[in-house]
Amino acid sequence: MVELPALLGEPAALWQALAAADNAPIGPFWSSMRAGSTDDEAEVLCCWPVARAVPEAWAIPGWTVERGEVRAGLELVVGWRHDEDVPVIDSAVHPAVRVLLAEAQRRGADLNLVSMRQIGRLDETGNAIGMEVAVPLQPAAT
Repeated sequence: MVELPALLGEPAALWQALAAADNAPIGPFWSSMRAGSTDDEAEVLCCWPVARAVPEAWAIPGWTVERGEVRAGLELVVGWRHDEDVPVIDSAVHPAVRVLLAEAQRRGADLNLVSMRQIGRLDETGNAIGMEVAVPLQPAAT
């Protein structure tokens, strides 16, 4: 079982709620985005893998809880550690993500932001040490 990572905000609150329901996360968190209610808004989905499906009645007061699975299929992934010496401009896309998106486009992937996942890299103690970004290359087989 993964221990509570040294995270703040929603990822930590969701981890704690799942653990309190005896369904603690079993791997790293990920997030993705989708369009909000207006053109200027986006919703951020915070996700944790768990061993068992969350019951339909399970809820966190004041939150919208969704259940689902990561779509099966081939992904193109790039990752980095937070301690790597890579020049990054505040509020800019990480250089590795720019390369990832260019390669995904070259391969003809659908670059819909909803399908892109940002995955937390955790060390053996559960501390966040880096990030990965994944883009699906092909739809899941039906």
